[in-house]
Amino acid sequence: MSKKYLLKYRVKLCLLCICLITSLTFIMIIGQYVYINKLSKEMFMYERQALTKQILNRFEYMDKMYLLAEEETQKKVVGIGLYINKLYDKKGEEIFNNWKLQGYKYNYPWIDLYIIDENNVIKMSTDKEDIGLDFNKYPKFSKKLNRIREDGNLYIDRSVKAINSGEIKRYTYLPTRDKKYIIEVSTDMSKVNNILSEEDMFYFVKEMIEENKFVKDIKLYDDYGYVYIDEKSGKLKREDGSQKLKKAIRENRIIEEKIENTWYQYVPYSEDGMMKGFVAIYDDTWVKGQLWNNIIKILIGLLLMILLVIYFSFKYVDNISKPIEDLVNVTKSVTKGNFNVRANVDYNDEIRIVSKNFNSMLDYINELMGERKEKERRLREQNLKIIHNNEEISALYEQTKAMNDELNDLLKINQENTVNLISVLINAIDAKDDYLRGHCSRVMDYSVAIAEKMDLSQKEIMDLKYGSILHDIGKIGIAEKILNKDGRFTDDEYEVIKTHPEIGYGIIKDVKELSEAKRIVYEHHERIDGRGYPNGLKGEQMHKLSKIVAVADAYDAMTSKRPYRKVPLTIDEAIEELIKNMDAQFDREVVEVFIEYLKEPNEQIA
Repeated sequence: MSKKYLLKYRVKLCLLCICLITSLTFIMIIGQYVYINKLSKEMFMYERQALTKQILNRFEYMDKMYLLAEEETQKKVVGIGLYINKLYDKKGEEIFNNWKLQGYKYNYPWIDLYIIDENNVIKMSTDKEDIGLDFNKYPKFSKKLNRIREDGNLYIDRSVKAINSGEIKRYTYLPTRDKKYIIEVSTDMSKVNNILSEEDMFYFVKEMIEENKFVKDIKLYDDYGYVYIDEKSGKLKREDGSQKLKKAIRENRIIEEKIENTWYQYVPYSEDGMMKGFVAIYDDTWVKGQLWNNIIKILIGLLLMILLVIYFSFKYVDNISKPIEDLVNVTKSVTKGNFNVRANVDYNDEIRIVSKNFNSMLDYINELMGERKEKERRLREQNLKIIHNNEEISALYEQTKAMNDELNDLLKINQENTVNLISVLINAIDAKDDYLRGHCSRVMDYSVAIAEKMDLSQKEIMDLKYGSILHDIGKIGIAEKILNKDGRFTDDEYEVIKTHPEIGYGIIKDVKELSEAKRIVYEHHERIDGRGYPNGLKGEQMHKLSKIVAVADAYDAMTSKRPYRKVPLTIDEAIEELIKNMDAQFDREVVEVFIEYLKEPNEQIA
């Protein structure tokens, strides 16, 4: 039997170790995942920022290279444009019809000449492929040409990609005096300076994509909002730019957005005062792959740890279970009633302490059992005495019962006297004010109905009965001509009316049985928002019972005839007024309970 228990305990101990290690492993996995995920996101963000900075630095460097090359050739180009414009002033359109522009290519192989007519179409060019090119297909560029034509001034553009060839060129525009033609001179910057071809930005972009696994693509946009994309032919074409990039250029700030696993970074940059931009597209799949690789490594390490713990748990469980088995056997003997057995204390660990304490406990139990037997003997003797005194106890019980009956009779008489006093006072109120006849009784009935639905105690309901039926007792001290006035009160009359809570309080304050009722009489015209009278109490400063009477009093006033209102409100109209004044004049909970009561069938008070 002990071997079975030992095996069971051993398994439990091992399972406990496994559960603990598994729990710790799970917590560590979650912690590692959160940490590595956060670290990966931060590293991914730093990588994006570093790459963006690297691209901007390269663009700045290339911009300076282009600027140096442009300055070397600009004087010659401007001179050619001015010369052609001068010939046009002398001979007119005839030079465009008979003149061959190819001669300029012999002396200046790095330039091309274009004659753009008034329709923004290339009429003549040293580049035959561009003859007939209609710039109206490119609205922004077409507007630029119209602006140059209207200004009538020389315009020098920065180096950009040619629309058809995709080559890096710089353009100079000079309109004729009659603004009919524009003479365009383009300079092939890659032929002017070998540095430009070696430092081509598109080569740099390809290099960035190849070196960074998370970079999916980088798109470069010119100042017209078009992107250049490599074709299979090796040329470059233009594609309308992203609206987000246009916004980034317009606001001169970097904008990022994520769509599924892809990040889009819209970066503006300035080139000689012209705002351009690029879109860097990043794929975080590679980053997530690195994250999961790290998690798998952690899982493998933790799994090995679990296996080691299980191995050592089984190996050392015997050393732990043997002392416990001995202690269990002693416990079984004790449960069978053998309190003379003792646990083995020949161990050098915590079990020794437990065993010694267990033995001490058994010694103490033996002492208690001896004391118990002695107490049982004494109790038997005392029971015999109690039996002899039973008749005396019965006589005392009868006397106590008679005294209680007498006290109850006195209490009833006292309550009857209080009720008679209240009836006299109510009759006095009714005699003073024709409109108030029956009002106090109805307010009491409404108040008690609310209190019962709010599960108030019988003591609170009794106090509420007294306070609600006496709430207008102070009107005894108000002149009848004011109380029975036909129409609304003047300001002075209303101030007199407002004194009735204090008058009523003074009338009943010395009546002991009405100690709680007097507060209701004093506060029944206070408001939740503090705008009531006589003291301007607010919210929780008001007594709970006063809040109930305030609602019941207002409802009966609205549904009864008054000197200032001959036609009473209907029940629905009165309910609407109560709801409208919740949290201002009335307590929300009281109003909601009262409305629930009013809507119950056959619950209306006549």
